[in-house]
Amino acid sequence: MATITKPSFSKPPLSVKDLIEKINSRGLIIDDTELITRALQKIGYYRLSIYFKPFMSHGDNFIENTVFDDITKLYQFDCNLRFICITALEKIEVAFRAAMCDRLCLQTNDPYWFLREELFIPNFITADSDGNTSHNKFLAKLEKDIRHCNEIFIESFKNKYSDTYLPSWMMVQVLPFGDCVYLYKNLKRSNKKFISDEFGLSIETFESWIYGLRVLRNHIAHYGRIWNRVFSATLTVKFKNELNYNLSEDNSRLLSGYIAVIDHFMNIIDPNPQWSQEYTNCVNKHIEMFSHKTDIQEKIKKYTLLSE
Repeated sequence: MATITKPSFSKPPLSVKDLIEKINSRGLIIDDTELITRALQKIGYYRLSIYFKPFMSHGDNFIENTVFDDITKLYQFDCNLRFICITALEKIEVAFRAAMCDRLCLQTNDPYWFLREELFIPNFITADSDGNTSHNKFLAKLEKDIRHCNEIFIESFKNKYSDTYLPSWMMVQVLPFGDCVYLYKNLKRSNKKFISDEFGLSIETFESWIYGLRVLRNHIAHYGRIWNRVFSATLTVKFKNELNYNLSEDNSRLLSGYIAVIDHFMNIIDPNPQWSQEYTNCVNKHIEMFSHKTDIQEKIKKYTLLSE
């Protein structure tokens, strides 16, 4: 097979003035030079350019009558969605940490249940060729996280006790969310069930959803685009009665599917329609903003609206 030779990247950096001329030459209507200058300086061309795509034809040119205000509206819509989603994800993450800690502490009558190998699947506690287990690696990272964490409650515990590790109700406050999900994933089924039952889900569905929400959370934490993203994690359902909304192959990697999952958790954790209504109002508000562009309206509906 012939080797494909790729050229080196050679595009020069452009000034804000040059970038405005470049965008304008592609057909974007710029009514307010001061507005676009400020946006390019404070947001950046590359970050904004991903929001150009829905307004562009198959080439590099903008669809006729596209104005820069359309771009900023879509960008702000995405910002608003991230803010609304993160308020719900915070509650879900905290509830997951609490459920894992409480259920396993009570089941084992041991605040250090995470040290007990018998709670975990064989792959997690089986040594590799170097004699290390995934469990031991997890504990080593946890010990490092504890050493480098400057929370007052950790300092107080260290001053009073000689233990290397923290009781699990402290431990889950130190663990990154991804590590909490990782720990859950490696529990035996019987131990996973104590936690998934708290949220009215089967083990398989809960594991799929909590991992998916971790992916969404990471995009939001890094201010990534979410409104029309196709996410890497596919949300799955084992039993049809586990979701009131329709979660199908069509939206299992779209924000609309993720919102249906968030809504399920929120109905259990904080049964108040306010969050769902706030999200729906945000989407409908921006659909109305694009009444002059029905193609954008349809894209917003496709990617973001909860199924009826």
